[in-house]
Amino acid sequence: MSNCNLTQNFLADKTFPSLHRLEEIDLSSSNLSGRLPDWFLKNCTKLESANLRNNSLIGEIHLPTRPRSSMQIIDLSMNYIGGRLPPNLGMIFPNLWSLNLSVNHLSGNIPTSFVNMSELQTIDLSNNHFSGPIPPSLGSDCPFLMYLKLSNNYLQGEIPSILPPTSYLDGNKLTGTIPSNLSSTLKLLDVHDNQLSGKLPESVGEIPWLTVLILRGNRFHGDVPPHLCDLKELQILDLSYNNFSGAIPSCSIPLGLRYLNLAGNAFQGSIPHSFANTSTLLSLNVRNNQLSGGLPSWFGDLLHIRILLLSHNHFEDSIPTHLCKLQQLQVLDLSNNNFSGRIPPCLSLNMGTENATGNEFYRTHFWTFMSEYFDG
Repeated sequence: MSNCNLTQNFLADKTFPSLHRLEEIDLSSSNLSGRLPDWFLKNCTKLESANLRNNSLIGEIHLPTRPRSSMQIIDLSMNYIGGRLPPNLGMIFPNLWSLNLSVNHLSGNIPTSFVNMSELQTIDLSNNHFSGPIPPSLGSDCPFLMYLKLSNNYLQGEIPSILPPTSYLDGNKLTGTIPSNLSSTLKLLDVHDNQLSGKLPESVGEIPWLTVLILRGNRFHGDVPPHLCDLKELQILDLSYNNFSGAIPSCSIPLGLRYLNLAGNAFQGSIPHSFANTSTLLSLNVRNNQLSGGLPSWFGDLLHIRILLLSHNHFEDSIPTHLCKLQQLQVLDLSNNNFSGRIPPCLSLNMGTENATGNEFYRTHFWTFMSEYFDG
């Protein structure tokens, strides 16, 4: 019954006087409005799945007084549900394995009773108004939890050391630093736009299956540990807009790395030659740093690169013609450096977007292009 256009009274208790045998209800995207009904949680004792996502339901979540061991999936996302989550949520639905309450107006602390959900695999509470700490028990006492999304709330405190393999904690008010004893099972960790600080622990490089690490928009400082190069499965690394400094590690970067963002830091020196060893890199962003020297000829070996952002540094000398070999290149930003000489004419033929302003090129080859693409 999804994608219906129902009246606001459709979910009233009198509409479904007795549905004790109902096992699944899907009223997603049905233009429902009014208060969130109680009957589907209280009266449907055999209900296994309830999907009311993407409607205009208001009110608070009220639970039955007795456990509903049959319930496995609850999706009330993309509504206007408010109030606090009932503290006994985990005890009422002990066999729940998927809970999605994202994009609502829920507030208060995240209940610790989630530990009673022994089968829980996914939790999405993103885009609400939750506050307080992240319960450490979410990682330590929920053995099957694989996916945790708490993005865009008002969560405070430190990052728990034990986290599910996929953990989105971005857009909160988390403080402290990255724990030195993070879970070895982590595959994705996104903590961008928090208030984290300190140095990045070397132990991060010991997480064998880490594929995505996003630390953008925090207050991390110091050198980037070369142990990050030991993350053989890493595909996305975003350290942008922190206070990292020193040289970019010259170790061999992971062969499968596809996106590398180091923008908005205080890195110095040159781009290490070890970058030439990856054939999978699609995007390299080092804008807004203090990098210097000439562009190495091995840039022409990055045959799959599509986005190359080098603006607002101290690069100098001429632009190597080796860049003309980059047939996949779509965006090139060399603006606000110290380049001189002529711009290779081939670059204007191969790319969709270029920016070479703020350099000392001969006027016969001086072009002005928009540069505010791919911020961050």
